[in-house]
Amino acid sequence: MAASINFVDVLVHGWDLARATGQDVELPPHLAEPALQFSRGLVNDELRGAGAFGPELLVPANTPASYRLVAFLGRTP
Repeated sequence: MAASINFVDVLVHGWDLARATGQDVELPPHLAEPALQFSRGLVNDELRGAGAFGPELLVPANTPASYRLVAFLGRTP
């Protein structure tokens, strides 16, 4: 569990840094998809209400996995 949380944390904060510095923000699907699946099982309304994550942003189902991941965690893709 701890390793999976760390994996998502590093991946998404790496996305944050890439976006803030104008770099390519698309994460490899083989990393983003498992991170999204894990996050869906972990992040709930209680965590969102506590301010740990923003509200989920809706994106089309055919959106790349990296953008679906960050949108699920409350970031604007």
